[in-house]
Amino acid sequence: MIYQRSSKYSHGSLAFLVLEQEKTKRRISGFDSGGCVKLRDESGNTWNGTAESGPDNIVYYRLTDGEGRRLTGLATQFVIVFRDDGGNTWRGFVE
Repeated sequence: MIYQRSSKYSHGSLAFLVLEQEKTKRRISGFDSGGCVKLRDESGNTWNGTAESGPDNIVYYRLTDGEGRRLTGLATQFVIVFRDDGGNTWRGFVE
């Protein structure tokens, strides 16, 4: 039997994410690098998390900031939709 070494972190593509809250028009932007996501909002908070591939080319995101707040969402080929702990909706796109 032949074993092949596999990396815990994939060396996939790099994507730039831009999100905007619907009510207040606040923005969050940052990078998704092979499943490891790092975003920064306008007030300087950093959001870190993961991206997992799902069926039908859907990507599921789970992010938290330093204060314990969460953002969860999903992305298709055309749009990203997130929700935060307060029930606010964030929409965006991938470059």
